Amino acid sequence: MNELIEHKSWFKRYWKWLVPIIVILISIVGIMSNSTVEGKIAGMVKIHAESSLYDNALELAKKDEKVIAVLGELQPLGKLAIIEGSHKYSNDYKTIELSVTVTGSKEDGRLRSKMDILADKVGTEWIYKTINIRIKKPEDLKQTIEVIGPSE
Repeated sequence: MNELIEHKSWFKRYWKWLVPIIVILISIVGIMSNSTVEGKIAGMVKIHAESSLYDNALELAKKDEKVIAVLGELQPLGKLAIIEGSHKYSNDYKTIELSVTVTGSKEDGRLRSKMDILADKVGTEWIYKTINIRIKKPEDLKQTIEVIGPSE
């Protein structure tokens, strides 16, 4: 009785799933082979591994009187602050330019501020060239607070 039932091949049964999966896999391989995307992913992983870089910079900024006057006590960086920020490595991952969003206890939802860091890695330690807090909004508070300047 089962001899009369015609069985479709595996490909005929699952082609509607197989074709989109192949297209997605090819797209992922194409994106990952693009060197700029690969470099950004590697940079993000490296930044997360170097938490002392931004944690120490934040501690230095917390001690600045002008930062305290404008923003209040700086809050710890959120888990997504590094991902949302921007970074640029140079000198074989020994120099970094990093920009992350920072928030303070005085923020009422209208303040927008970023911490910009320029640092060099010497051995296992980061040496800061500049640390600036930029207040972007509102316009009446717009300013750049220099925590560590290029001359220090």
